[in-house]
Amino acid sequence: MSNIIFFIRSFNDFDQALPLIDYLSSKNMKILVCSFSLELDGCDKHINYLENEIGIKIIYFSNILSKPGRVIISLHSRLMFVISKAKRNSYLLLFSIASSYVLKILNNLYGSAIGTILKQLNPNKIIMDNGAELSFHGKGIIDFARKESIPVICYSHGYSIYSNQNPLTKDKNNIGFLKSTIIRLATFTKKRIYADCYLTGPKQKDTYFTTPGMSGKYDPTKLYKVHEIGMPRYTYEWCTKYRNMILKEESFTYGDSNKLNVVLYMTHPKYSVNLRELYKLIERLSSLNFINFVYKPHTRTGLEMINKNMLNGFDAGDVNSILLSEWADISVIYGSSISFQLLIDRTPIVIPTFVHSNTTILEDNDVCIKSNSLDELVNTLVEYSNRNYIDHQNDKTIESFIKEYMYGNKNHDQMMQQYCDSIKNCTKDRNTFN
Repeated sequence: MSNIIFFIRSFNDFDQALPLIDYLSSKNMKILVCSFSLELDGCDKHINYLENEIGIKIIYFSNILSKPGRVIISLHSRLMFVISKAKRNSYLLLFSIASSYVLKILNNLYGSAIGTILKQLNPNKIIMDNGAELSFHGKGIIDFARKESIPVICYSHGYSIYSNQNPLTKDKNNIGFLKSTIIRLATFTKKRIYADCYLTGPKQKDTYFTTPGMSGKYDPTKLYKVHEIGMPRYTYEWCTKYRNMILKEESFTYGDSNKLNVVLYMTHPKYSVNLRELYKLIERLSSLNFINFVYKPHTRTGLEMINKNMLNGFDAGDVNSILLSEWADISVIYGSSISFQLLIDRTPIVIPTFVHSNTTILEDNDVCIKSNSLDELVNTLVEYSNRNYIDHQNDKTIESFIKEYMYGNKNHDQMMQQYCDSIKNCTKDRNTFN
């Protein structure tokens, strides 16, 4: 019987992992779930389903980690905070150089501490979200797994819907040659660490995994590790189970029932977002008297780099995205994979192209409404409010998109079995390091 450990860090990766855990458990695989954090914000219902329906209790890593291990984590967190402030505070630069050498020692010590715990848990497969392998915890896990010849598998905690190369905003900060040189000296550099297998949705090799800023400088020669299968979280089967067994009778209501319900799903500004245009959009939407307007900050990054004083409307950050999708008559989105949920629910999607400089697979596949200006977007809302609109979204086109991107052109059982087989068959890659 397999002994598989899932490591989770936050809502996003737990949300994507739960359908995998659910399916693997149904195949009589022994699953352990470990959390790096004692507080998994927004995950109460996920935890309840995991414990009461699947029968798995979460292991909180900090509770079983030795006291020296907890001290190491605390020191690492403080040093990383200082180093992150070095660009803005010149007096911290020299301290950062010294800190980088301390980090090397902490990495080695933590690897030993985490290895002791993992030996007790005795896994033969380790699974965590894509990107976790580059974290402080992940590096320790990878180091242990390499020594013990245990395969490490990463799954996607979302889907990059951008279709253009390099969707991230370029860093325009000119910090000078001397300061940049000191920062490079202060940065603890090590060869990029890789898991043994990466399980993701279709068409991510040529987008997400080839965009250095998004994939952690993933080496194109390592793409053989990536298996494009599907998105279990965004299937009809899981969404039905999610509603019936996780959310149960919960619902969201807000505003006047006679008005058009509009949700703006936000994305981190680093994805080439024009903040001036975003603030203008929010101001305009919040002033329209024929709509109920709410905005949903990104579930992982929240309102990071957003000026909260520029926001008007109802902050739906604590409302589950599925509940918002059910409530919405129309949605405005410019970069989040929650658009897959909206398509499953047949909630119309408007892409405000003037808010960011990227393109997405939604436009490319004609499953959304493009608005090239604020006035054009408002006119679309007026049409929907008056029920006097052209059906911009063809159901056959949407269904074809769902089949390709969510299911990988397979049925649900075939896709989930492929995930199961990929996890079973993943073997230790001796080229774990670059």
